[in-house]
Amino acid sequence: MDPLAAIQAFIAQHGLLPPPARPLVAVSGGIDSVVLAHLLRRAGYPIGLAHANFGLRGPESEADEAFVRQLAADWQLPFFTQRFDTQPYARTHQLSIQVAARQLRYAWFAQLLAQGGYSHLATAHHQTDSAETMLYNLAKGTGLAGLHGIRPRQGAVVRPLLALTRAQVEAYAQAQGLPWREDSTNTTDKYARNQLRHHVLPPLRQLNPQLEAALAQTAEKIAAVERVFAREVARLAQACHSQQGPVHYYQIAPLQAEPERLILLATLLRPFGFNYEQSRQIVHSLDHPPGGQFRSASYWLVRDRAQLVLCPLEPPGAPLTLSSPAETAETNDFSLTISTLPHQANLIFPGPEAGCALAAEALSWPLVLRPWQPGDWLQPLGLRGRKKVSDLLIERKVPLNLKPRVWVLVSGGQIAWVLGHRTSERFKVQPTTQTIVAFSLAPPSQGPATPEVLPAAVGPEGGWRIFERF
Repeated sequence: MDPLAAIQAFIAQHGLLPPPARPLVAVSGGIDSVVLAHLLRRAGYPIGLAHANFGLRGPESEADEAFVRQLAADWQLPFFTQRFDTQPYARTHQLSIQVAARQLRYAWFAQLLAQGGYSHLATAHHQTDSAETMLYNLAKGTGLAGLHGIRPRQGAVVRPLLALTRAQVEAYAQAQGLPWREDSTNTTDKYARNQLRHHVLPPLRQLNPQLEAALAQTAEKIAAVERVFAREVARLAQACHSQQGPVHYYQIAPLQAEPERLILLATLLRPFGFNYEQSRQIVHSLDHPPGGQFRSASYWLVRDRAQLVLCPLEPPGAPLTLSSPAETAETNDFSLTISTLPHQANLIFPGPEAGCALAAEALSWPLVLRPWQPGDWLQPLGLRGRKKVSDLLIERKVPLNLKPRVWVLVSGGQIAWVLGHRTSERFKVQPTTQTIVAFSLAPPSQGPATPEVLPAAVGPEGGWRIFERF
């Protein structure tokens, strides 16, 4: 099929550029991006050209910018360019040069789309890029999401050139007499994609001359399976997942009922930083007594009696001072609202899990709200003797990773309330109490900063890390 017809058919098949689309084309000056711009221009789209100059190759980078600028002038197209201090940015943010360049250019592209009236960003990934991505991810170890190749569409980013292989792109450029710039790094084996291109794909093409087409069809099938799998993961999450503030709970019984519990749980836990082997150990712990602990870089998981409990590793926060009943308090785990009201005989007080009501006359302001500490104690409501908070938490069967996140309300050096668990006899509301101070717990007002519990690739636009090219 003629490359222009192939591109147009691909765009229609995947709904990439619905009217009145006005795509901005990311152009490095290399053969792929020049061919993409030429094809979209021939197809009648009102395109603009955007070139990011990272200044990494000295005079070559300057020559690339000049080339794309001249190309835009020759084709009478809008031209945008931006120079980036890539290396300082990479050092400051502790990123590789490639990742830093990707972040910088896509942030700039987003600004251009928002300000320049363009509807899409078109990038020049082709079928061979997608094949390289699949093989790279396979070699590194991956799940379904690493084998669906480069998607035709991801948000506002579209990739019409996926209709063609690298060989077809090169043949088109030569047939049309198109100029382009050759990146000197393409001839080296410094980057993984070059090693695949030079040493892996050629022998595979000897096995199958239609390698890219075969892998593209495989990627399409895997993407469909991935969507089915994502729905299954969503069903399981609906059945077993709950959340309170930043703490996540997964009921064990629904997990144990799943024949393929390992891959399902690994997918649920991946956003929390747990890898596949850790998930295998967690699944193994389901058939053993409670108490198993597992940590990722950011989360702490405990296998409790009937559930898996996940909470962030960061500390719960610093103590807070409450100067008056008019104040509110906010932590990463909860928000606390304080109010006063006259004592009435028909008042119904909340349980200690949701809040508490204390006698105003017994409280000494300011109050202190802080995480509990070893040695803390209180006289629990209804009891004569005192009890250590540590013993109370054991008695209440608080999971090990949630114990550091338990807070206490302190008045005059004495604990009036172990938040969510028990109030103190000393501060209780009595028949002679005139004024009540009510404390109400709620989730953090801004919502917890927490990962999604479902995989990213739940729809046609789900993505994966790919070899980004212009």
